[in-house]
Amino acid sequence: CTGLKSIAIPDSVESIGEKVFRGCTGLTSIAIPDSVESIGDETFFDCTNLSSVILPTKLNLIDTAMFQNCTSLTSVTIPDSVTVIGSFAFDNCTSLTSIAIPESVTVIAPSAFESSGLKSVTIPGSITNISEKAFYWCKELTDVTLCEGVTSIEYWAFSNCYKLSNITIPDSLTFIGKEAFFATDLTSITLSSNVTTIESYALVSNKDITIYCHEGSVAEAYAKARNDNYVLIHFFDDEWNYDWSNSVRYLECKYCDVRENENLENTEIDNIEFTTATDPETEFIVEKVENENDERYALVVESFKNNQEEPVVEIIYDITLENNEGVSVQPDNSVRIKLPLSETHGDYKVYRVNDDGTYTDMNGTVEGGFIVFITDHFSLYVVADVHKHNYSCNVSAPTCTEEGYTLYTCRCGDSYKSETVAKLGHSYKSTVTTQPTHTKEGIRTFICEVCKYTYTEKIAKTTKHTYTAKVTAPTCTTDGYTTYTCACGDSYTDKRVSNFGGHTDNDHNGICDRCRVDTTIGCSCRCHKNDFIWKFLNFFYKLFKMNHYCACGKAHY
Repeated sequence: CTGLKSIAIPDSVESIGEKVFRGCTGLTSIAIPDSVESIGDETFFDCTNLSSVILPTKLNLIDTAMFQNCTSLTSVTIPDSVTVIGSFAFDNCTSLTSIAIPESVTVIAPSAFESSGLKSVTIPGSITNISEKAFYWCKELTDVTLCEGVTSIEYWAFSNCYKLSNITIPDSLTFIGKEAFFATDLTSITLSSNVTTIESYALVSNKDITIYCHEGSVAEAYAKARNDNYVLIHFFDDEWNYDWSNSVRYLECKYCDVRENENLENTEIDNIEFTTATDPETEFIVEKVENENDERYALVVESFKNNQEEPVVEIIYDITLENNEGVSVQPDNSVRIKLPLSETHGDYKVYRVNDDGTYTDMNGTVEGGFIVFITDHFSLYVVADVHKHNYSCNVSAPTCTEEGYTLYTCRCGDSYKSETVAKLGHSYKSTVTTQPTHTKEGIRTFICEVCKYTYTEKIAKTTKHTYTAKVTAPTCTTDGYTTYTCACGDSYTDKRVSNFGGHTDNDHNGICDRCRVDTTIGCSCRCHKNDFIWKFLNFFYKLFKMNHYCACGKAHY
């Protein structure tokens, strides 16, 4: 069918069989309706003048050799419905210099683009395995980007791509097959420590190749074994980590403890502190929104209507970032912001009001007199107090002079008194602590039995002596009497009583029967001396049982 130049397939067609247009060398264009769900293998094989094709949106498979030897094909649109590109699908499509492979594609079969005219290609991460000879002998191919997700490159996948000089390898790659990059123009390649297998001649380039790799990796061992040039490097994370306390951000190596640090800069505007990476081409702009008629103020009020925390708006800031042309831009990294607080006892939060009127809690933390938060987007920011009073009570009992009450106190400092009780009043007991005399006033002391409060009153002087009596009883040898003493010191004795006329010792034991004193004291009788003569005399008294008494009344035996 060399004379067929174009064809319009009706919407009623759902399937196009295999080899239907094979060898139609005059065919230059074809309209395939979206009703078509399948196209057989070799359908457009050897359509050497076919220049462009838009594949239907329901197509799942680009079948084997579907466009093989379509040497004039320059444009193919692959829909998101396609999941498989079959073997030899675009083999020897020498005019096809570029193609967009959607992320819906999960399989590129062997030799799918072999000997095509591709100059560059990006392979999405949905394709984990690049099959053998997938881009074999693509002599014009210079740039290849493998996205994160690709794990293996099979043998001869890019072999004999003579102009291939630049390739991006993802960290997800683990396997490079035999002669995968044989006879390319690569001068360098970067391989992570995740690559665990590099087969023979996988990286044999037409030029001296330098392998950039991490110390101890399979790539380093491969380079050493082949005497290839290699440079040990670190593989840092793509996203920054932040050490706000030290004003530093850093990237961590994925395979060791090495960090790459960058100092952050502190900028202060109207007591608001910004900490972020230095960007000399931008400037922070801060405006307080205080006018209730301002539409931005109204936006905040409207945004908070459904906020169950019922925040009390303290202050609104409109924070923007402008470039050197005065155009508002968003930061390309995280920014730490410290907003001042008017008080420190509330439960403060900071919210970002979004363009659609919703709000986002920035999870700020109160540090001293500031609330601190991290953001990567500038907008309206609202500092609000979401504090709800929670009172604890302390009962103070009434005293003699003060009312009793219950004090309710919230941790924010707010307090009030309630439930008062009348004061008790003093309950005094008095005693005379200093007796009055006719020359000196006395003192009466009053002490409250409840609170121990004390006061005194004077007692008037008496008009005459006031005596107290003290009786001294008579003894065997001394008279008795009564002593009268006044508080002023004056005293006299009266009512004398005669003594008992001496000691009485009726039992002759030498002890007074009445006062129990020793009656022998002062007696001069020889018996008390107990000398030789007395002992001799006392012997006869006892022998003849003669009663004999001393002058003091004590019996001699």
